[in-house]
Amino acid sequence: MGNEAATPISVRTADEADIDAIVRINQTVQWLHAGLEPSLFKAVTDEMEVAAFFSAQLDSPQHAFRVAEIDGAIAGYVWFEKQETAETPFTFPTRRVYVHHLAVDAAARRQGVASALLKNVQDEARADSINKLVLATWATNDTAQAFFAAQGLKAFILMLQKDFI
Repeated sequence: MGNEAATPISVRTADEADIDAIVRINQTVQWLHAGLEPSLFKAVTDEMEVAAFFSAQLDSPQHAFRVAEIDGAIAGYVWFEKQETAETPFTFPTRRVYVHHLAVDAAARRQGVASALLKNVQDEARADSINKLVLATWATNDTAQAFFAAQGLKAFILMLQKDFI
């Protein structure tokens, strides 16, 4: 393993032509989320509805999508939003990047795709004088938590829930 050459990964801004690949890669994450939280996430989604949703987000000025390519094929995507909050009596104003989705095609995992996408988001945020990246991950998704910790992310808020009748 140590002698293998790294696979070159390029990251670029997504466009309408990438929607089908984003929808396809998203389905793997959707299944994972449905398995972790079946009362919240749909295991089966309508591809046309998901494509329309992503197209609308792609056209939104607050939202951005980047895709990672290996040998010209889309291997993953990141959907993020630049957020600003005003000062309140309780909090200071904030500027941050919120990552809504980070997804990698199953065949391209463990090749540096997610790392390249996160680095691209951070570089873009830094260029806009934003120095905070935020995302959410499920408490039961140990693989994602380990990856994010390796990327330097750390927990800063804990959400709790209780189901009751």
